Amino acid sequence: MSLLLLILGAGIFLFGTYKSDEVSQKEQTLTQMETQADESRRPILGPVRRNIRDSQKQSAEEKIGDAKSTIAGVGVTAAWMQGIGTGIFVIGFGWAVFSFSRKI
Repeated sequence: MSLLLLILGAGIFLFGTYKSDEVSQKEQTLTQMETQADESRRPILGPVRRNIRDSQKQSAEEKIGDAKSTIAGVGVTAAWMQGIGTGIFVIGFGWAVFSFSRKI
């Protein structure tokens, strides 16, 4: 049973670490997209083009905001998984040490 807890705890911790790395990569990509969007501004000629660009900018900002909230949620889940995995691993290790010491 203790071996099962050790493997389960390590697996959950490693999956949480994988998700955490994935979140940091997505945050970097999102930051790059934001800076590219800000740098690619050209002069706007005419009110129609200005209205179109404003609506596109608003839509992009909404999508970026949604992506940020999703990334934040996944980051919190990854942190919880790392903590729970560590806890299960420690319990399994303690159980293994206790079981081994009783046999001696």
